[in-house]
Amino acid sequence: MAVVPVEPSGDTGPESFARAWARRLTRGLAICFVGLLATMVIFYLRIRGQLHETLGPVGPQLQQAGLLQDLLDREQPISSDEGRTLVINGQRFTLGTESYDAPVGDALAEFMTACPTGSQMGEPMVGPTHGYAICARAPEGSDEDLATRIQAFGETSDIGRLGRIEYAYAVAGETGKTSVLHLSSTDALELDELVPLGGRDAIGSDPADFPRPPDGGRVLHSFEEGLPYAYYVYGRSEKSADELRAWYRANVDQTIWTELDIAAVAEERGETASEDSLFFARREDLTRYVVVELRERPPHELRPGRTMVAIAEAQ
Repeated sequence: MAVVPVEPSGDTGPESFARAWARRLTRGLAICFVGLLATMVIFYLRIRGQLHETLGPVGPQLQQAGLLQDLLDREQPISSDEGRTLVINGQRFTLGTESYDAPVGDALAEFMTACPTGSQMGEPMVGPTHGYAICARAPEGSDEDLATRIQAFGETSDIGRLGRIEYAYAVAGETGKTSVLHLSSTDALELDELVPLGGRDAIGSDPADFPRPPDGGRVLHSFEEGLPYAYYVYGRSEKSADELRAWYRANVDQTIWTELDIAAVAEERGETASEDSLFFARREDLTRYVVVELRERPPHELRPGRTMVAIAEAQ
């Protein structure tokens, strides 16, 4: 085998040898850094995608359960400093609401402006009537940059190591105002529990002494700590709204519950009530009740079934 001679560089001492290895080491470190940076970017995009995949549906689910409107209809906005806590599928969030004389996109842009540079988890997702945005704010007193926090998350799988996850869900009102619900994580946030996959039930419970739908897993159990109200959403049932209405009337324990004709009461008051709702009150205490909302949806290849079931409970 022929040996290819190496031309002398004219610099052959120990010092030149050290410089050559220093250059190689510098190049190697640069390559490693670029590789690490690429890995961090991919990891960041994956985390960002996971946050959007899990937090994105939360606002619409709260809206469907009726909880969102209850919160936004309060006479005064709820300050996040009040320490009020909303529990969603076992995950605790500090609660706040705001109202803006601006479209949905402008309201969410203001939320993102307040999010520190580098902590914004992608652009706001904005539609004609609603939208949301996510911010991963560094923990209190921490000066760690996002890359360090992402690395800590990779080592622990605790999304809370990214910092305080802040979620804003904006809804356009009929008067031109936009109402915004703010949620900030308070404990270690388990994304896999926030939106359960694989058909399993979300963490929580079902209404007391009241049947859950005959099919469709529990996708939401939410309540505000300290208040006697809970909200539930179940996955799509294969039954129609009429079939579910008949099923509930046949399966509710008549010794505990009595069905009230809310449509008749609303008509007496000159109001209207949803034809898709059932109202049951406890016989021994009419202030304790459940409202069952049945909403048929067009078929969807990713969400099989016909009817969503939402239940509001006054305990």
